[in-house]
Amino acid sequence: MAILEDAIETRPCRYGRMSFFKEDTTISRGLRDYGEWAQAEIEYLGRFMGPGDTVLDVGAFIGTHTLAFARELTAGGRIYAFEPQPTFCEVLRKNVEQNGLLNVTIFNSGLSDQPQRLWIRDFGVYHAANFGGATLLESGAVSAPSADHHAVEVMTTDQLSLT
Repeated sequence: MAILEDAIETRPCRYGRMSFFKEDTTISRGLRDYGEWAQAEIEYLGRFMGPGDTVLDVGAFIGTHTLAFARELTAGGRIYAFEPQPTFCEVLRKNVEQNGLLNVTIFNSGLSDQPQRLWIRDFGVYHAANFGGATLLESGAVSAPSADHHAVEVMTTDQLSLT
């Protein structure tokens, strides 16, 4: 999936260059106005990380936490970033690449206790909304593929073969 370049903007932020959605009323707005998002949360979680650790960013959206954590995890540390919404995942990928972060692996997938297919809403990226509020839905919640939803793969941490 190609990024809709006219739907995003890119600016220098606290943890590097970030591309984000122009019409996102929450996370992207924080990046635009302050150059960061959830800084207190990032600092709190950072206390539990050290060089060489492995971190899972589940529901990574566009990578606000991924970028921050990747800079903390030196000496072989890795970030596994999971974002099931394809458009969001492409912006996440762009943010990781434009910051040259080699310790991040991106999965266009959800993460759960069992491998499965769930549904996620497609966002109209040209309409104001809280894009970070996307949730995965059980298969019974959506009757069939539509213009509003599509199926996404969900994997487990066991599939990563982490030590």
